[in-house]
Amino acid sequence: YKAFAGRGFFGALTMITLFITINKVGLGRGAVLFNLTAVFATFAGIPLLKEWPRPASWGALGLATAGVSACSASGIPVGREWLALLAALSGGLTYPFIRQLRQTDNNQVAFFSQCAFGLPMILPLLSWSQFPVTPDVWGLILAMIGCAIDGQLILSHGLASVKMAKGAVILLLIPVLSLLTGVLLFAERLSARQWLGCALVL
Repeated sequence: YKAFAGRGFFGALTMITLFITINKVGLGRGAVLFNLTAVFATFAGIPLLKEWPRPASWGALGLATAGVSACSASGIPVGREWLALLAALSGGLTYPFIRQLRQTDNNQVAFFSQCAFGLPMILPLLSWSQFPVTPDVWGLILAMIGCAIDGQLILSHGLASVKMAKGAVILLLIPVLSLLTGVLLFAERLSARQWLGCALVL
């Protein structure tokens, strides 16, 4: 029950704070700060999973974290950017609980735990008067829901077989893929520093 509650509560808290962060801080800076999740997950895996990263894993995590930093704007978090760090900390606690839960339960149970805790947490925050009404917006929402569900199921399945430190490093590919998606779909241009950051992560 501890793993079910931990995965459910921290997973739901992560999603809520992440969406608020993206809305208040912006997609680029907020998403990059959120990727400190990998660092928190590695440290959380030591007491929760008794998994000590190998020296090579620390080196890989350090290089990837430096790459993520290079992908972002310079400077320390200020103001609402600290909310992104809260989301990252919560996410870092979520991943070890996913790994714990998958040792005793299947993928669907791990996903359901977040739904069970997330629904009562999000209901008080909903603004019913501002729900979208146009079909194209609802289509985007349904597509986002589908991607989120698929991502969570794949994440739970993957963390069941990959140690926390290695999984954390792999998850740092997210900002790289996000930046490359912006280049391919929205014709965004990356600076030399951002290209260097992507290369470090890879």
